[in-house]
Amino acid sequence: MTRRCLAFLLLCLPGMAFGQDHEEAMLRSAGLPADSAFLIEYLKQRTRDTIPADELNKLLEELGAEATAGSATAKLVQRGPSAIAALRRAKNDAGNQILGERASKCLALIEGKAGTDLTAGVLKLATARQAPGATETILAFAPHAEDSGVLDVVGTSLVRLAYPDGKSDTSLANAITNRQALIRMLAAEALARADQPATKRMLVPLLSDPVRIVRQRAAIALCKADEILAVPVLVELLATATKAERVPVEETLQNLAGETGPKGLPVGDDPVARQAVHQGWEKWWKKVDGPGLLDEFRTRTLHPEEVAGVRDLVRKLGDENYRVREKATEALGKLGAKALPFVREAAKDMDGERSRRAEECVIRINSSETKRLPSGIPRLTALRRPVDAIDVMLAYVPFIDDDEGIINEIRTALSVMALDANDKPDSALLKALNDPLPSKRSLAAEALCRGAGPGVRPTVKKLLADPVPAVRQTVGIALVGLGDKDAVPVLIDLLGTLPANATWPTQDTLQMLAGETTIPPAASDSLDDRRKHRNQWADWWKASESKIDVAKLMQAPGYLGYTLLVQVQNNSNGRVIEIGRDGKIRWKIENLRYPVDAFMLPGERVLITEWDGNKVTEYDTRGNIIWKKEGLVGRATNANRLASGNTFISTTNELLEVDKAGKEVYKIPVPLGITAAYRAANGDIVCLRNDSKVVRYNTAGNELKTFDSKRDSSWTSGLDLLRNGNILVTQPNPSQKVTEYTPDGKQVFEWSTPGVTTATRLTNGNLLAASHGGKIVIEYDRGGKKVWEYKDDFHIFRARRR
Repeated sequence: MTRRCLAFLLLCLPGMAFGQDHEEAMLRSAGLPADSAFLIEYLKQRTRDTIPADELNKLLEELGAEATAGSATAKLVQRGPSAIAALRRAKNDAGNQILGERASKCLALIEGKAGTDLTAGVLKLATARQAPGATETILAFAPHAEDSGVLDVVGTSLVRLAYPDGKSDTSLANAITNRQALIRMLAAEALARADQPATKRMLVPLLSDPVRIVRQRAAIALCKADEILAVPVLVELLATATKAERVPVEETLQNLAGETGPKGLPVGDDPVARQAVHQGWEKWWKKVDGPGLLDEFRTRTLHPEEVAGVRDLVRKLGDENYRVREKATEALGKLGAKALPFVREAAKDMDGERSRRAEECVIRINSSETKRLPSGIPRLTALRRPVDAIDVMLAYVPFIDDDEGIINEIRTALSVMALDANDKPDSALLKALNDPLPSKRSLAAEALCRGAGPGVRPTVKKLLADPVPAVRQTVGIALVGLGDKDAVPVLIDLLGTLPANATWPTQDTLQMLAGETTIPPAASDSLDDRRKHRNQWADWWKASESKIDVAKLMQAPGYLGYTLLVQVQNNSNGRVIEIGRDGKIRWKIENLRYPVDAFMLPGERVLITEWDGNKVTEYDTRGNIIWKKEGLVGRATNANRLASGNTFISTTNELLEVDKAGKEVYKIPVPLGITAAYRAANGDIVCLRNDSKVVRYNTAGNELKTFDSKRDSSWTSGLDLLRNGNILVTQPNPSQKVTEYTPDGKQVFEWSTPGVTTATRLTNGNLLAASHGGKIVIEYDRGGKKVWEYKDDFHIFRARRR
């Protein structure tokens, strides 16, 4: 996966862990300086194993003197664990109470959680500021990290520092051959990027490193960076891996393989099980060869010479002869997904018989197991890269049939293949920039921008004048990702052209550029309101263009992969936690009164809705309260932070919006009762009422649209809004399913989700379903297959991913 993938950048920016304000405030509150020189010296001092006694004695003497106590505190905290023994002696010096108190303060900033938090903050701040010598200093500090949490921050910091100005950092490049295994491993993980083919080749020798953990971590990093040589190394590692060792290896291989992976492998830890696991993956890797992968696309692609025959079959769906109609229906059903564009068109036909039979064909094709392209096929094709791979993949695009997961896989795969064997932009993608189909032009342009680098800008920029607005949006966002300012006015203009729910990628891109400046979304989807919104952004750009460095977008990290969990115990006491990809808790906020909803906010903050507490509270991830609105009328069901900075709140009785001071902007009573509600990006309020109706209100309380979701009211908070404007409704009892509707109530898709309580949909098209009773959260793909799960001792009420 490329780190230039702007869709992922947009997702992770609101919750970036490297904002400067919080970390600087933490140092200031501890009485420590926050300048770059202090940060670097802090990390350098932490690499010292011992400190001479005379140096410590002098610092303690300065700590006891009023004039020098501040600077001595900073120096002693910098020295960290090496100063602990001396500070404890000073703390227990009964003859000098002032020195003892100051020594206690120093110890509190070195030991325990406060000490690790401070070190993590120093790392983040030094990284965010790109302090001189930061990369070299952090690498040297790595072996001295206090715990695995701090070491994780070291790794993330090095990723962010790995490519200043688009070129690999010299310190990291040299670290590949360092004698310490930890440093070699960290360097490999930081430098492994799909859009850096030269650096990837430089990392390949680590795949045969003498230290197993270096081989494993380097292979995992390179596999994620689309290096084919890493896959057989991972497979071979399984031959001798213990069960614990093989978990991250199998997880990486399974993410690559998708639905093509081996089935029914043993889970034991004995030699027989290890051998079976190894052989299963070995057979899989031999089986997924290039020609076979391309056949998966070709069997689902209608060739030009077949089009006339398919159109004839569609025409015969309305034939006067019953047998002709039956044969045509059967033949179209057997054609599968490649007939879908034509039968979908026929389903709108004025001829009732043809329309009915076309709908029957759509249902039959969609229910067929062979309809969908198995997940993993595009990724594997990009790795194997058989001849004509790009042409075959692009030819399949018109027949994807709105499968977002596969579209995203193809988007990523094309980006991986954007450069040919000579590191030049691929000719097939360049040719596709002029394809008659808008979807092909968009995907080709996006792939070149992500995978081929800034050199393609002049060629791709021609599509900023494409006649299709959706193409201009895709190209504009991709070019902004390359630091191109000329694309910004094009994106702004689209705000007045496209419907509001189609411009969320543009709005996210502009908000990322605007930073702290906030421009509220369009008040409605009317042309006048959309144009007003466009003009507001145009005025902002006119005033801000000279101050904004668009290229900074490229410094954002990749997709975080953190999962936010809202949990409760049987006594209604609850917590909100965030787990990493490894399932370990990154942070937690406890002692909540039956929390039912939570959203991550910018600056590592979280907005939490408490059902029993009748309140909505904003915390930082250390559990400090930043903002709250309490004393609500009715139980709190949901809340979301709006672009204006206001907060929308839903209770069991009313809908309201409050400003930063907690003052009500409007309030809408709902006598029938509320199960869940949010305010959408277009300004509408989407409410799931207790009578099972989904209702869209405006802020005056007028009903804009109502439809029946057929949901009971046994659980609260069973609603989620998608970025395309669609609505996700969870059906816990008795259906145990999740249904996606358009804003007007048309059913789009449905997942079977046993035990579900709430659900959200991910950007890859998958579903994240939480089960309160099952104490589990499960990720389902578009085909309903379980692809990830997390179990806990707590009941899990809601899960979100960032």
